[in-house]
Amino acid sequence: NRQIILSTHSIELVDLLLETAEAERLDYPFVHRLRLVDGNLSSVVLNREQALLTRKDLLEDLRA
Repeated sequence: NRQIILSTHSIELVDLLLETAEAERLDYPFVHRLRLVDGNLSSVVLNREQALLTRKDLLEDLRA
């Protein structure tokens, strides 16, 4: 029963975490995607499957 919070701009690390979780058939990690739009902070929580499906968008956010 542990929670680890990690902040990164490395898509390679995100890929590694998602691929490892998929190989181990784990339900986590969850990706909390934060965005600042017009001065307002928004947050979206993606489960592992959603993060894999939206990887291209995550890459664009990380490389912006």
